[in-house]
Amino acid sequence: MRTETKIRTGFIPSLENGDNLMRFEFERRYDATRDLKKAELIDGIVYLSDKGKMIYAKSRGKIIALIAIYNAATMKTKAACHGTLIFDDENELQPDAVLFINKDCGGKAFINDENFLEGAPELIIEIAASSVSYDSQ
Repeated sequence: MRTETKIRTGFIPSLENGDNLMRFEFERRYDATRDLKKAELIDGIVYLSDKGKMIYAKSRGKIIALIAIYNAATMKTKAACHGTLIFDDENELQPDAVLFINKDCGGKAFINDENFLEGAPELIIEIAASSVSYDSQ
């Protein structure tokens, strides 16, 4: 059951791993949580990431280089890394990299008025040492 927190003046709960929230409440808590490195909302469940380790950072560097080369060689595409991607009210991600076709060329994703990517990009890349915490949900 998804919950919306009752708003008390001056109090906004911090995000916690496993919280079950709608996107509006996720964004409200995200903005109020200090020292937050990365948080995602997947099917209404909050996932907080640990600090980046070198095995992750090296893999991410290679992926970003590959996607940048592809983007430079392929017209009418855009590439981005670590930006916010909004699918719907239960899914807001910060993938390691995305590649999308310009909307005027038939792509399904676009940059909205708040400067977030919205919709379904053609490629989403998420690097993880293990997906066990995601798979167990």
